[in-house]
Amino acid sequence: MISRLSSIFLVRYSLYQHSPFTGINRHVKVIGPTILAYDWLLTIDSELTHVWSRSWGIVDILYFISRYTPFVDTPIMLIYHFYLVDPSNEACHIALTAQVMLYAIGGTISGQIFMIRTWAVWERSKVVGLVLFTEGVISAVVELYTNAAYANSLTFFQGYNLGGCFVLTSNPIVLVACYLLLVNQFTYLILMVLKTYPTARSERTISRLSNVILQDGVLFYIMLFALVVVNMVFLFQPGIMSTVLTVPSRVCQSIFATRIILHIRDVDKLRTRDAFTSTAVRSLMFNDVLGQIEVEMEDQPVRMVSAQNQA
Repeated sequence: MISRLSSIFLVRYSLYQHSPFTGINRHVKVIGPTILAYDWLLTIDSELTHVWSRSWGIVDILYFISRYTPFVDTPIMLIYHFYLVDPSNEACHIALTAQVMLYAIGGTISGQIFMIRTWAVWERSKVVGLVLFTEGVISAVVELYTNAAYANSLTFFQGYNLGGCFVLTSNPIVLVACYLLLVNQFTYLILMVLKTYPTARSERTISRLSNVILQDGVLFYIMLFALVVVNMVFLFQPGIMSTVLTVPSRVCQSIFATRIILHIRDVDKLRTRDAFTSTAVRSLMFNDVLGQIEVEMEDQPVRMVSAQNQA
């Protein structure tokens, strides 16, 4: 059976080498690390201000793990997939298992940041918190299990000095984690819209904090949805093509989650007013389990002007 699969793989690899997609793949494989390094350079100043210069709580720990695990698993992915001449099956299995599990842990941590953000929008509602906590625990268990099962199922093609680790067979159970990610992000988006849209529509006002949260939520969901769907398509492709978008997807999920924290703390620094209330000064708490990140709002509403008034 393995011999037959190996023959099929060699044919596919030969076709792949002479395919116009080969050059594209060689460029795409550096997109993830490039985005990661570029975004880090863009946000390091904000990170020093809003994370490293303050007392740490749970949210800061989640930020650190989500932000910096890609700097560990991305090099593993690149080295073992593209640059080693002929690694052994054992080396490939150890490296790819470590990479997959780091992906799972990092993705789970990023998901917790999205969850806390949604809970904060609902003003730490106990009911919403219980629902989100239950969903978060189930998602974490399922994601870790499916990724572990996927890693254990991997078999690799060895020989012919093709270079890198070429997956020969794998368990499609990893797609469950992809579906779950889409469902979770869609749930968070709907909860945010349900909480903020009715008030904004009736009062024609929206706080800068809520505006930032909504913009991040909608934009990040659209981009993440597109990346995950396209990545799921590539997972069914042979050889190297199956991992073309794995690194970019992983990197972008980390960036989206960590930018949420930085953007919210930027609002804290600006000290704008929350237009959802009529009081001059009010606090909106972004809960941090062991502490609280307090955003004090001053009298600077951002008003939504209707098209009729503009006319």
